[in-house]
Amino acid sequence: MMTPIHADEAQPERAKDLRYGWALYEYHQGNAFEALTQLAVARERGGIKGHGDHPALVEGGLMLSWGMTREASRLFTQLLGADGTGSNLSPDVRNQAWFYLGKVFYLEGNQALARENLNRVDGEILAEADHDLFREWIYLRSRLVMMSARPDDEPELASLREQLDETDIWSLYLRYNSAVSALDAADGAAAEEALKKLIA
Repeated sequence: MMTPIHADEAQPERAKDLRYGWALYEYHQGNAFEALTQLAVARERGGIKGHGDHPALVEGGLMLSWGMTREASRLFTQLLGADGTGSNLSPDVRNQAWFYLGKVFYLEGNQALARENLNRVDGEILAEADHDLFREWIYLRSRLVMMSARPDDEPELASLREQLDETDIWSLYLRYNSAVSALDAADGAAAEEALKKLIA
């Protein structure tokens, strides 16, 4: 049965390049490796036309999902340009590239570069463009604050946590990580209290 579409509803954007359409199809089917392969084949056959830097952004995200952090880092750095401004990118795409580059450095354990790149993200633009990424961005920034373990960072951490709903999966991850941090600091009572709140 077909679902009616009303005139005021936004239509999905059509792929202007068949190769990109095929890669997106695989991506949305959950076939990350096949999507990555399609993008690589398209690049070798002259690239994807009509979609700007979006295919590269998708490719970088797929690389991350396969643990290819160095390759993803190179791609995002290339996207952002030598000076980091990414002048040929729209603000939305540049914002997502900063996010993913920050995430790469976070996954590699480079807290300083992760913080630097994640702090370049414009939260308002990210929240409007992709709320799921925005929530993950809040989580990553919170984790970096937690890892710094400076007492004067508590207000920043509290401010970040307030931006997530109590039942948001990222909020739950933060609470779990707080409990683990308390255990690591040999504060069993605080860890127990945090875990009780988590499972309550």
